[in-house]
Amino acid sequence: MKNRKFIVENNQAFVSTDSAIRTGKVVSPTACASLCTSEDECCTASYNKSTQECHLNSCCFLDTRPSENEIIIRKVAKPNMNDIKTKPIDCGDLCQGSRDGIYRIFPNRTNEGIDVYCEIEDGWTVIQRRADDSEDFSTRNWSEYKHGFGILSANFWLGNGNIHKIVSGTNHLLRVDMKVSVDDSTAFALYQIFNISDESSNYTLTISNYSGNAGDAMRYDNNMQFSTFDRRGSNTCRGGWWYGVNRCDRVILNGLYSNLYWDKQLYISPLKSVSMKIKRP
Repeated sequence: MKNRKFIVENNQAFVSTDSAIRTGKVVSPTACASLCTSEDECCTASYNKSTQECHLNSCCFLDTRPSENEIIIRKVAKPNMNDIKTKPIDCGDLCQGSRDGIYRIFPNRTNEGIDVYCEIEDGWTVIQRRADDSEDFSTRNWSEYKHGFGILSANFWLGNGNIHKIVSGTNHLLRVDMKVSVDDSTAFALYQIFNISDESSNYTLTISNYSGNAGDAMRYDNNMQFSTFDRRGSNTCRGGWWYGVNRCDRVILNGLYSNLYWDKQLYISPLKSVSMKIKRP
């Protein structure tokens, strides 16, 4: 039998078993772990102490729930290592069948996790959302935009430091979804290249390769430094952003809620809601 290590979580069960690759009855959690070891595709398993059922799953990051009679078994990533396959680096690592919501991710497999809002179906990690005027974005300072603010399930900015950790070392896609106030029509902008530098260069933005139906408004922000009222990047406008030189009137997503625009020179009506989300290609 292959030499593998496992982490056992008592009184926990998986919410969904859609990724189950094999089910059988065994006499103990140890036997269930051995069954998982025999399957290269198996990453996690669950064992029901009452029914003695063992479910093997190909998915490593299934959503869990409390359960008195069940045990979760997680396979260690490699033999003789303590790094278990339970740390998603972003929302794209989470399993289909999980629910949209707040999860902890571990960029670059570090031990320091970041709580984020995940859209599971397409693997998006949401970095900004505006749905109403309950959260102030326009008067936040540099530190607040660095560390993030708001409520992940409602209105928030994830934080430039957190965003940099997620995108560091690899290219990401950026999608901006928006709804217009006047008629509830929707539009989106998708960029195939999105990245930001670290704080030493003021989180300079790299963005290009647009597609969508909203217009390429962020082309003016490429290579711009992030700025807030108390710390200048390349330009300072109301609400933290990567403002293009002398251009506060193109993209206004972090200003006053009553004055949200994707491209103010093209759209007369302001936005009712907007969200920004990223993922690996």
